[in-house]
Amino acid sequence: MKVRNYFIYSFIFSLLVLILSACQPARSAPEAPVAAVKPAGSSAEMVAEPANGQLDEIDGQMFQQLSKTFALFRERSADIWNEDYRLDQMSLMLVRTNGEGDQYAYLLNHPNAENMADAQSILLAAELNLPKVYRFDKIPNATAIADVPNFDFNAVIDGVETYVMKYTTAEIDEFSSPITFDWSLFVAHEGLHDAQDSWREAPSNGQDTAGYPLEADHIALIMLEDAAIKAALQAEDPAAREGAIKQIVAIRQTRINRWDAVRLLDLPQEQMEGSARYIEHTLGSLAEYGTTNLSTFETALEPVPQSNVRDSLAFGRFYSTGAALSLFVDQLNIPDWTKAIEGGKSQFDLLAAHFDMSESEIAAQLEDAKQTYKFETMLPLAKSAAETAASEPTDIWGDSG
Repeated sequence: MKVRNYFIYSFIFSLLVLILSACQPARSAPEAPVAAVKPAGSSAEMVAEPANGQLDEIDGQMFQQLSKTFALFRERSADIWNEDYRLDQMSLMLVRTNGEGDQYAYLLNHPNAENMADAQSILLAAELNLPKVYRFDKIPNATAIADVPNFDFNAVIDGVETYVMKYTTAEIDEFSSPITFDWSLFVAHEGLHDAQDSWREAPSNGQDTAGYPLEADHIALIMLEDAAIKAALQAEDPAAREGAIKQIVAIRQTRINRWDAVRLLDLPQEQMEGSARYIEHTLGSLAEYGTTNLSTFETALEPVPQSNVRDSLAFGRFYSTGAALSLFVDQLNIPDWTKAIEGGKSQFDLLAAHFDMSESEIAAQLEDAKQTYKFETMLPLAKSAAETAASEPTDIWGDSG
């Protein structure tokens, strides 16, 4: 599955408006843990850079973030996604960059790390409770790793498929810097994509965003669907929430019946990207970092834009809608829903099966939604967005693929 640059959508589509827990102010990073470095299998110790017995600030913050994140996966994996997604057990290589090139790497959970050339064992503070960490000043498979832009799910390190994540200072790239818990959410999001290699993908058209229908009547229904999603997110009464979810199902089914591309693009993208965005919320909530960019949803489901319309509606939107539908499935207590998604179902499939509405019920719910959310006021904006979309390039990927 082709993956867009994550940072663009982390910035534009910061998670959905999920009102679940009291927001807490962002927390400053604790002091970096003391660490010493020694060659694996040797008793001679060398002090980590800088030469004062401590990791530098960025490395120290990174290990603090990993410590908290790994603890949550170790103790609460079922509340993040399910027991099978264990970020804390994945072979993981963290590569420090300076904006011009790779500097060094840390390797965790790799079965051969101790015996690899140039491996240096890192002695971290015991209270971090991290697996053994090895530093490599000569990065393994360095030529291939140099070509990795930000992360790689399937890099081969000493014969073992390894999840590679690069990190740096905030001055160079804020989204790649472990200065806040946002970085941990990013690592977990992309880690789930790694785990998705074993999932069965819902039927798709291979991310044919160029063929996605963006005429005015379809955009108007997208706007109507977004209004119902927001209502369901904001509803405190379970009956009101369920009513809004039924409207969502009716609107989505209407769109699928008329435009097959909705079934072949919305649903598989929500299955994959929506699930990954959803765990940003669950992990952020468990960590009680309610005000981070990625685990709150104030700016999600933004109004239909008047530029980059295809980029937004044929791709970026699915992160947010998929996360919201994941939340609704969970709130409805649909059994084993994460396993069903791993097996090829989309979030919409599960909601539609749960309510099992007849055609007449779908029609009634659609009309109710149009009245509730003042559908007629959406039509001029939808027409304008459609005109803009028609004037924009259909290739949002920037290449021919």
